[in-house]
Amino acid sequence: MDEHQRQPEAEPEWLDNDDFERLLAEVLPELEPALPPGPGKRIYERAAHGDSAAG
Repeated sequence: MDEHQRQPEAEPEWLDNDDFERLLAEVLPELEPALPPGPGKRIYERAAHGDSAAG
């Protein structure tokens, strides 16, 4: 009779690799000015160009 029963949390929606790369390509132009030069930036550049070094 408890009206405030907790609903089970929904399963997270996982992105496949293509969806992730497309999403990254959309947000990368906004993030790029904040990225310092260095190895981290190269990782983002590879991801934006579809070069999957991590696989």
